[in-house]
Order: sequence, then C-alpha cells, then structure tokens
Amino acid sequence: MRKFFVRLLYLSIFLYAGALAWTYFNQRSLLYFPQPGVLDVSEYQLEGVEDIRIPSGDLKLQMWYKEPENGMPIVLYLHGNSYHLGNHQHQFKEILNLGYGLAALAYRGFSRSEGLPSKEGILEDVSSAVEFLQSKGFDSKKILVVGESLGSGVAVESAIKHKFGGIFLITPYTSIAKRAQEIYWYFPANYLVRDNFISDENIHLIDAPVMMVHGTKDVVIPHAHCEKLFSLASEPKKMFIYEGKGHSNLDYRLIYTEMKGFFAPFFQSSSKLQIESGN
Repeated sequence: MRKFFVRLLYLSIFLYAGALAWTYFNQRSLLYFPQPGVLDVSEYQLEGVEDIRIPSGDLKLQMWYKEPENGMPIVLYLHGNSYHLGNHQHQFKEILNLGYGLAALAYRGFSRSEGLPSKEGILEDVSSAVEFLQSKGFDSKKILVVGESLGSGVAVESAIKHKFGGIFLITPYTSIAKRAQEIYWYFPANYLVRDNFISDENIHLIDAPVMMVHGTKDVVIPHAHCEKLFSLASEPKKMFIYEGKGHSNLDYRLIYTEMKGFFAPFFQSSSKLQIESGN
C-alpha cells in the first residue's frame, strides 16, 4: 500500500510538472487570441476611414485611420487580446461621431498585421503608430489613447514613454501576472508570466489625465482591478463603475460621451498653450 501511494505521489508530481511546463512554454497562446476574418473597412460603415499599412521594424501593420474634425484630438485605440478590428466597429462609430480622429492599430499578428504578438513587439508597434501620427502633424499631447482590456496595460506602459494628452482605460487590470495568478491559482503563475504588463507599478508615472471604466459583472477582469489601479493613479483622474455590466457589453455611446466630457478641458487648454507659444 505504501508503494502505491509513493507511486501515486510521483505520478502526481510528474503530471503537475508537465502541466506547468506546457503552460509556461505555451503561455502566449493562452494570452493572445488573434482572430481571422476582418473584412475591408468599407464593409463596416465607417465613413471616411482608410485601411492603411504602417511599418514596425521589418513588419507591416494594419491601421484604420481617419483625421479628426475641427482640431479635435485623435484617438489611438489599443485593442484587447482577441477579435479583429471589425469587431470594434461600434466603438469606432461612437468615437468618430464625437468628432475625434481615429488611429485603430492592429498589433502584430492581429487582423491583417504581420508577425506574432509579444510584449516587446506590441510596445514597438505602438511606438511605430506614434511615429506615424507625428509624421501626420500630431504632437503626442494631441493624442488621446484608449486602451481596452489587454490594451489598458499597453496604454499605461506606452504613456510613460510618449507623454500622451490623455489615457482612457476600459476594463483595466493591475498586471497580467496578478490576473494570471487569480485564474491559475494552482500554479506559481505570478512568477512565470513572460509578457507581463504591470500597470499597478507604472500608472503613477503617467503625467496626464486618466479615466477608467469597468463593470461589476466582469468575470474576465474583476472590477477590483480597476479600483486598485485607480487608487494608484495621479490626479487628475476619474472612474466609472457600471452596475451589472460585464467585460464586453458596456454602453459605448455612454462611456465615450463621458470620455469627451472629462478630457475636453485638458485638450482645449493644451491647444491654447500651443497657440500662445506659437505666437
């Protein structure tokens, strides 16, 4: 009987170690879920939006692009870990209807962008998008970044480097590692994550207004992550927690209207300062 339990113990250790090793070496397939099937932008009723390609290293990235109306800021939209650009058409319509410009970037490996996703690669892609917008005459202070889900961590780390005019985080997390530990509680996931966007340690470094939204029924990223992150952010900041809303069913017309109301004064004063300094 003792030999049976010893063998059972060894087998359990072997299976656990095997599962742990598989998870570690395949973790990017558990984090990134690019979906094929994005259609031509003309199929999504996004009037005036161009489907363009921008370089990022040796790769070509897909971006949906439209310039803003009447000196409004341009929104650099950073998506989550799944879907393709077409799945976000309703959000893009709300952004455009408010007069903002749109630069919806598909990270490497997503939609029709080349390559495979990784943290380093995605951050390089954002830098390439910023360089493109600067070539179009947009100072980083005239860029309003919207980071959703995975993109919230991308937005936070990118904002430290690029000094954007504002950061809007939709269903954000504290860090990939902390959320992974909550999901994979039976593994030491907190120490094994390779692509770890660490928003809770970085958000205090952002020198720009920050707004966050989340839903109380979000099972993908619990809203406690948003509340913790908000407590660590510097002023000016604002947070909306929507009762009964989940990860992907927020009222986008409402949240983008709230976005415009919160950020408008900061971008107006930024524009005024630029004009005065130009005189």
